[in-house]
Amino acid sequence: QLLGATLPTVQPVLRLAETQGGIPEATMAHTGRRTTVSQAAGVNGTLGHSCEYDYAHALAWGTASAVVPAALALAEREGAPGRDLVTAVAAGVQVMALLGAANATGSSILVFDEIDAGIGGHTARPVR
Repeated sequence: QLLGATLPTVQPVLRLAETQGGIPEATMAHTGRRTTVSQAAGVNGTLGHSCEYDYAHALAWGTASAVVPAALALAEREGAPGRDLVTAVAAGVQVMALLGAANATGSSILVFDEIDAGIGGHTARPVR
């Protein structure tokens, strides 16, 4: 049991993944059940963010909970070796950091939209 899976803000994401059909391609961390790559990445990323245990990059905030779940889900589906997974995660985090740097306003209060950088990080992952 993961603590984040018990939070009321996470329940809708978990219910959606449980009720959606699809090809079992990747594992959801909270149950060990397999679902589609996109659902597994979404659920595991939500769990990573849920208790705010993910680290915060100065320019791109929670890169690990955006990039790692998606990279793991794709690697699981594709049977990718660990070396490729590590390379993909490093590339995804780097892209998010670069997008975060490009998005920085220089103000003392930085409102950063992680979704923008997350798209870039997710895009970088499968490229190898």
